[in-house]
Amino acid sequence: GKEYYVRPDDWTDAAFRTSLRQEYNISIAGSGDKTSVYASFGYLNNEGIAYNSDMDRFTTRLKLDYQAKDWLKMGANATYARFHYNQIDDDGSSGSSGNVFAYTTTIGPIYPLYIRDGNGNILYNEDGIKLYDYGQNAGMERSIFTNSNALSESRLNTQSSEGNAFNGTAYFDITFLKDFKFTFNAGVTLDETRS
Repeated sequence: GKEYYVRPDDWTDAAFRTSLRQEYNISIAGSGDKTSVYASFGYLNNEGIAYNSDMDRFTTRLKLDYQAKDWLKMGANATYARFHYNQIDDDGSSGSSGNVFAYTTTIGPIYPLYIRDGNGNILYNEDGIKLYDYGQNAGMERSIFTNSNALSESRLNTQSSEGNAFNGTAYFDITFLKDFKFTFNAGVTLDETRS
């Protein structure tokens, strides 16, 4: 008994945005007779061209080499990263109906994105969320991606992750006799991600 207005929508325009990517890096290096030091710091903020596909990351690195004796050289290298990102559900599967990249390049622009009332206004649910057209509205059925709408998936099913990553290595070079060198390397890697 309700009257609906069916209007084609620009799926690509609705799925993607002009995003800003900011990346800042600084490095410092120095050396003396027996020591060399390198340090770097970086920050990345990427909004992502698809909604809810953003990333925020801080990185740092410290490298130190020291010639303690003529026969002994040692050093260490450590990197650390702290990150937070949002990922669209199913964005890695090209055939998924939740993949906005595959969806927008496959679906024809004749299909509506939203459910609209008889006046052409987009309808909202009781929580204020737009009602998306899932391909079976107003007595019509889409020939592709029926019962799905990648844009609703990208807005409502975001996967957030954050974590830390650390990698550290150390070494000793011991030169003995005339042409022999013994090298000892050790390393540790820590990686934790929370979703």
